[in-house]
Amino acid sequence: MPTSSSSARRSSTSRAAMRVEVRGVLLLEGRLLVHRERQVDGVHLSLPGGRVGPGEHVDEALHREVEEEIGIAVTVGPLLYVGEVVSDRGLADLNLFFRVFPVDSAPTFPMGSCDLIDLDRPHAEFRPPILEYLRADADHGWIRQARWLGNLFDATCSPIQNGGNG
Repeated sequence: MPTSSSSARRSSTSRAAMRVEVRGVLLLEGRLLVHRERQVDGVHLSLPGGRVGPGEHVDEALHREVEEEIGIAVTVGPLLYVGEVVSDRGLADLNLFFRVFPVDSAPTFPMGSCDLIDLDRPHAEFRPPILEYLRADADHGWIRQARWLGNLFDATCSPIQNGGNG
């Protein structure tokens, strides 16, 4: 029989259906390409990507979202990470993180919507908080099998500092 805390957790997270999001990890000369998003609580940096539409394949969604957000065509590489973002505020997303590579050997990006950031510097405004995984894998070689990162946000939608079991 479930405990009252597990019942409460299940009922609070069952309000919204889990949505699937795709994110692209694109490195250029050792720097990570990020998309700048304006939200109610400020500007946040995130990997380019977004929700998979009804009937859309994951790779199709990633191609579409990267093109919409940063204006370049990409080749989708291997799946790196899987993580969920679930909160008691009704947020329920499953994030799939893929390596992506620009089709053009010298891509140009729209000014104002994206940045190249160094992986070795902290970026508090980066969401979801997976920079430590990206930094470690970029330094030590990319993993061969996708890694489960667990819930990337706690009940208050704050980044979990040690939120993965990979």
